[in-house]
Amino acid sequence: MFVSIIAARDKNNLIGNKGKMPWHIPEEMELFKKITMNKTLIMGRKTFESIGKALPGRKTIVLTRQKNQVFGNALTAGNLQHALKIAEELDFSEEVFIAGGESVYKQSMRFVTKIYLSTIDAAYKGDKYFPDSFIKQFKLISSEKFATSPAFTFNIYVRNAETKNSSL
Repeated sequence: MFVSIIAARDKNNLIGNKGKMPWHIPEEMELFKKITMNKTLIMGRKTFESIGKALPGRKTIVLTRQKNQVFGNALTAGNLQHALKIAEELDFSEEVFIAGGESVYKQSMRFVTKIYLSTIDAAYKGDKYFPDSFIKQFKLISSEKFATSPAFTFNIYVRNAETKNSSL
């Protein structure tokens, strides 16, 4: 099993505003669906609540400190290490995706080997940001521009072997 991040951000690293994504770009959402289909998603409680349900065709693990909390068809874990253990036991997919939010991205950095990152060519207002300071530990291996409105660039990064500091 390996751990990847999937995220969309604006040109200033913004990923959210008051529990919602500040944009709606169907092509970017379709890309997310294509990449994560038949995989396991790990996300924080607030991210899950902003989506409102477990996404079809994927196993979802919600990180929450609230004991006995039920999230529809999603599993729950009290911390990221527990969520990763659950994902490994599910044996649902070789690749597990960290799907937000801000604090979960920060917590997961030491486990991540790949990043799928959409950067929207616009600036929005919001309160949650993608922690991009760790990107220098990764190498860009793919970049594709989408001429949507607004346009976005989809990049794939892999961790440089010499900077990998932890594994599962």
